[in-house]
Amino acid sequence: MIPSRPSQPSRTTTESVSTRLNRLRSEQAASTRSKFTSTSTRSTPNTPAWLRVIDDRSVRRVIRGRRGTAGPPPPPSWSQDSVISTSIKGQPSKPLRLRPHQLVERRKIAQPLVAPASSNQESEIEGNVESLFSIAGGSIARDLSLGPDHSLLLEHVAYLPTSLKLRLLDCFANWRNESSLTNDGAKELLREDLDEMQDGDYGAWSDGDSNSDTEREEGDTPEVEDQFRSLKFEDEFATPMSTALTRLDLSFSFINLKTLRSVLLRPSSPQPSTLVTSPSATSVKLLPIFPHLHTLLLCSTPHIAIHDSLYSLLSSLLSLRILSLAGKLLPPTAISTFLPRLSASTPLLRELNLSYMDFEVKEVMRRIDWEGKWNDLKILGLRREDNEDEESEGSTTTKRKERLKKEIRDWVASKRKRGKWLDVVL
Repeated sequence: MIPSRPSQPSRTTTESVSTRLNRLRSEQAASTRSKFTSTSTRSTPNTPAWLRVIDDRSVRRVIRGRRGTAGPPPPPSWSQDSVISTSIKGQPSKPLRLRPHQLVERRKIAQPLVAPASSNQESEIEGNVESLFSIAGGSIARDLSLGPDHSLLLEHVAYLPTSLKLRLLDCFANWRNESSLTNDGAKELLREDLDEMQDGDYGAWSDGDSNSDTEREEGDTPEVEDQFRSLKFEDEFATPMSTALTRLDLSFSFINLKTLRSVLLRPSSPQPSTLVTSPSATSVKLLPIFPHLHTLLLCSTPHIAIHDSLYSLLSSLLSLRILSLAGKLLPPTAISTFLPRLSASTPLLRELNLSYMDFEVKEVMRRIDWEGKWNDLKILGLRREDNEDEESEGSTTTKRKERLKKEIRDWVASKRKRGKWLDVVL
C-alpha cells in the first residue's frame, strides 16, 4: 500500500457560509448606493427634475417588491412613467376630477336668481337617483371633450334630434359635470345648416319602399297610420334648431369668443368669408342665427373675455332678455367701463346676473344711466362671497345686505322714468 501524502496546512482562513453571505450582501448594497448617489454631490436645487438623484429608499422598495412578486415583471405601460410619456405624446388623458370645494363654488355660481317654486325642491332633487339621461349625457360629454382627434361621437351629434341636442347642452352646463364644452363640440351641437332638410329627405330614414302605403291592408286604422308615420322621425326633426333654441346655457364651457360669434351670428350677405378677423368686418351687418334666443348664460367661461367683440355680440341679439355673466373675471382696464358699455349694448334686459365679479356693488348706482338704460330690468344679481367673520355674525350680515338692497332700490326708483321696482339679489 502506498501511504497517503500528508496534507499541508492551509494558509488562508476558512470563511463560513453566513459570513460570506453577509459580505456579499454588503457589497451589493454598496454598489447600489454608489450607482444612484454618484451624482449626489453635484445635485443642486436648480437641477432639473429628470437629473435629480432618486431616493435610495424608493429604489430598495422597488427592488424588494420585484423580488417578492411572483411571475414576470409588469409591462412598461403599467408604470407611471409610461402614463406621463403617453400624455406628452398627445394621447387623451382622463378628465381631472374636481375637488369638493370646487364643486361647491361652481354650485354657488350656477345658482339661479329666482328661487324655485318649492323651498325643498333642491333637496328632493339631490336625494333622487341620477336619471338615465344624465348618466348617458355625462358619458357623451366626456367623449366630446376629447376633441376631434380622439372623440368617437363628435361627427355624429349634429344629426341628433333637436330636443336631444338641447338636453345635451344642459348636461354640459351642469355644475356637477367634470367635462367642459369645447369649440368643436359647440359648433357641432349648434349647427343650423341641417335645418334645410326637406320632407323628401326623410325617406333615407325609412326602408325606401315607395309603395308602402298601397301595400297596407284595407283594415288599417288611423292609429296604425300614425305609427307608420312616426317611424320617419318627422316629429323629432320637424322643429328646426334655428327656431327651437330659446335658451342657451354655456356655463363652465371652454369655448372662446370667436366660436361664440360664429355660432350665434351670421353676416347679412355671404360675400365676406373672414367675418371676425377681417378689419372690414365691422361694416358688415350681423344677423342672429337663433332669432328667438332670449336667455344666454355665460357663467364662469374663462375663454370668453370681456372685449369689444362681446359687447357687439350682445347688441346684435335683439331678443335677449336674460343674461348671466356670473363668475367672470374682469380685466383691470375694463372695470371702469364694464357697466356703462354693458347697459348700452343690452338695453332691453329683464334679468341680469353679475354675481361674483370684480367690481364694487355700489358701482351700479354711479356708473349706469338708469334714466335711459335698463328701464325694463326687474331682477339684478349681485351676490358676493362673504368673509368668515361676517358669516359667523348672521344677523349683522343680513341687516347689512338689506340696508344695501334698500339703498340701490331707492336710487334706481329715483332715476327711472318707468318700471321703478327692481329686485336686487345679494
